Amino acid sequence: MVTVSRLLRKTLAYLIIWLFVVGQVTAHALLLGLFCSLVIAWIDLHRSPPPARPFPWLGLLLYVPWLIGQVVKSGLHMTQLILHPHLPIEPRMIPYTPRLQDPAGLVLLGNSVTLTPGTITAEITPDQLLIHAIDSRSAEGIVDGTFEDRIARVFERVARGKR
Repeated sequence: MVTVSRLLRKTLAYLIIWLFVVGQVTAHALLLGLFCSLVIAWIDLHRSPPPARPFPWLGLLLYVPWLIGQVVKSGLHMTQLILHPHLPIEPRMIPYTPRLQDPAGLVLLGNSVTLTPGTITAEITPDQLLIHAIDSRSAEGIVDGTFEDRIARVFERVARGKR
């Protein structure tokens, strides 16, 4: 029964991705997407073991609005830099040692940095992220640990629920 539940969850997740990619909800797109999603979920079900713990969807839903705010704030800062007559940029590569141990948390941290205008995660290992920043202000939330603290809270809810 657990396998059927995982199959349905995976199918639904792939179908949602499909609908975003296709960009329309017609009967044809929905049926084709449902069929493809089911086949891919079936193949994936037998290739990957069940997760050791549930994914923190609630924590992620609370994190996304904060991240959107950071993206907007950083986008405004980048606009200011671009429109400045002297283009006051100071590009730099910043090694950052994360405290997060969870691989999903590290991936979320790297992707969050890359989504934020003015920064890109150039390399990620369990011990270090190498981040390119257009200037020191763009890297503030990363260097001071704000991003990592927010992401730690996302995964903390799962750890608390597991005890």
